[in-house]
Amino acid sequence: MLLYRPAILSGDLQKLSIHWFGPYTITNKAKNSKVYYFQDPLGDPLKYPISVSMLKHYTERPGESSFLALPK
Repeated sequence: MLLYRPAILSGDLQKLSIHWFGPYTITNKAKNSKVYYFQDPLGDPLKYPISVSMLKHYTERPGESSFLALPK
């Protein structure tokens, strides 16, 4: 899954700013299925749950294997 982060990092232009980060793996979901818990490819869990409205499916493309972590 890719996670959406609407904030723009300092020094970036809004139009060219990266907003989707990942891919992340779902580790757990809340009972109402509206928030999910994730871990990165190294197995480290994310600090907070993510709302389903901030997610999209990740489709790996041939030759693409990079991981883009959420900025701190």
